[in-house]
Amino acid sequence: MIFAIILSLPLFFQHLFHLIPRIDVHFLDSPWLQFALCTPVFLIGVYRFGKSALNALKLRVFHMDLLIITGSTAAFVYSIIGMIMKDHSMLFFETAAMIITLVLLGNYIEEKTVKQTSSAIESLKNLQQHTALRLNPSTNQVNRINIEDLKTYDLVLVNQGDSVPSDGIILSGEAYLDESMISGESEAKLKTKGDEVIGATIVISGALKVQVTRTGTATVLNNMIELVKRAQREKPSIQKLADRISQIFVPLVFSISILTFIISFMFAGIGLTQSIIHSIAVLVVSCPCAMGLATPTAIAAGVGRLSKEGIMVKSGQVLQNLASVKKILFDKTGTLTEGKVSIVDIQTIDLDINMAKSIFYEMECHSSHPIATAVLKAFHSEMNGISSIKMKNIKEHPSEGLTAQDEDGNIWKINGIEPEFTETNKKIGLYRNGQLTAWAEISDNLRSNAQHALNQLKLHDYELIIVSGDTNNEVAKVAELLNISKYYGGMKPEQKYKLIESENEAGHIAMIGDGINDAAALNKATVGISFSEASRIAVNSADLVLMRSDLNLLPKAFRISKITLKTIKQNLFWAFSYNIIAIPLAATGFLNPMLAALMMSFSDLIVVGNSIRLVFRKFN
Repeated sequence: MIFAIILSLPLFFQHLFHLIPRIDVHFLDSPWLQFALCTPVFLIGVYRFGKSALNALKLRVFHMDLLIITGSTAAFVYSIIGMIMKDHSMLFFETAAMIITLVLLGNYIEEKTVKQTSSAIESLKNLQQHTALRLNPSTNQVNRINIEDLKTYDLVLVNQGDSVPSDGIILSGEAYLDESMISGESEAKLKTKGDEVIGATIVISGALKVQVTRTGTATVLNNMIELVKRAQREKPSIQKLADRISQIFVPLVFSISILTFIISFMFAGIGLTQSIIHSIAVLVVSCPCAMGLATPTAIAAGVGRLSKEGIMVKSGQVLQNLASVKKILFDKTGTLTEGKVSIVDIQTIDLDINMAKSIFYEMECHSSHPIATAVLKAFHSEMNGISSIKMKNIKEHPSEGLTAQDEDGNIWKINGIEPEFTETNKKIGLYRNGQLTAWAEISDNLRSNAQHALNQLKLHDYELIIVSGDTNNEVAKVAELLNISKYYGGMKPEQKYKLIESENEAGHIAMIGDGINDAAALNKATVGISFSEASRIAVNSADLVLMRSDLNLLPKAFRISKITLKTIKQNLFWAFSYNIIAIPLAATGFLNPMLAALMMSFSDLIVVGNSIRLVFRKFN
């Protein structure tokens, strides 16, 4: 591109100085010099756009590369004929060169926009260490290994100043971690035993012993990068509409260009040279570059801004869908509540309390539900001195808890206790062959930011609904605290799915949840939303992932999506309006080909500049 600019500038100034009296640039008038300057630029254009245009013709597809190569080739060939005939009025080498150079410049600006919006994510790769300190638990030896050699369940040591090599859970130690590049939150977070850590986050102070839980492409970091790349790559439906319009627009422009030549030469008596100039100007000025840039630049900027705020989307279509949402359904546990469930008491019936803790612990190891995390954290320190019952066939059932079988054939089950047992706090029961043998009492507080976030959503006329597998009484308490009038309790996964199916008929809806029992509902919703620390199934089912546990990200996500869609519409309006005005001007001779190329490039800059505003705009 720089090479093309260097060669094109003398041609541009040669044309410009001819418009300004008393500036003598006769040495630039040499046809051979103009030919020498233009030819390399033209060949770059043929290489860059010719192959694409040829393939498009073979597939009977019309796009802007066809207009670019046709307009520049017409100007170049016509100039060569003029050079041979020694007619300076037929020389338009500057037009051929400037068309290609300005389009290359527009493409470069577009690529820079995309790179700029995703640079924060790409820089995460540089934060990740190439090596890790792996601890051998049998010998207590520490070896430095390549990060690619890490495996699940490996033990690693992370010291002050290091970045965490991979996702894991803290076995010992405590430290303040900088998670800003992952979550967008600047304040360092204190992490202690039992907490999860994310690869590439940095230890500000302290030291940790971490057990690796995910490696390679399965880590949160890699998933984030892939999400951003996929979101910027995939086209939303509004972009597909623009593509379909282009299929009609390009052949229409060719028809107008041919018609312009015929009318100018055969009926208006303008002359061959000027008729060709008018025809070329139509091709150049109508090049739908701005139309092609309108959606992808806005999507790239919107996705980049969301990622900067700590919000990941899986495709550009999600932004358009999010902007159309009218209703938002919330799961309760781990979504509206902190999900940092704590065990406040444990009681047994005909079972040793230590054995009950051991069975709870062993079975809950196979779940990522917030209650399971609370059990593991509460009982982890007591497990070394307790003999456990060997369990097999441990399975998690959405909304129905966990089941397992011991060596004696007894069937064990962990599930919520029936409503009559429930008082102020929720209880989960441990059943042996259908008989209650123990229960753990748990508490879960509302998220501190839930009230503010939901109030913001209500101000913008979103209808809020709570759907939960917990008892109707528990859900009613939370609904009352949050001033939500519509709620459903005791909902099984298939009931959530059917509810969303019926609610969808009345308008687009979003569902936010974090558990395995929310996966089907998240898939069915217009937009499924989850937290990054939620169950893997929930995260995989979601269209949008909040990288930190802050519900205030929700109104921000909706706001950014609406502004992104508004930006796309503004860009498309400008692109079409520009063509409606510019094509008649070119056809009637008010724009020569080079001015047409400048005007076309200016329209691209307006579209790109309008999109870039999304990256720097302040959102309250």
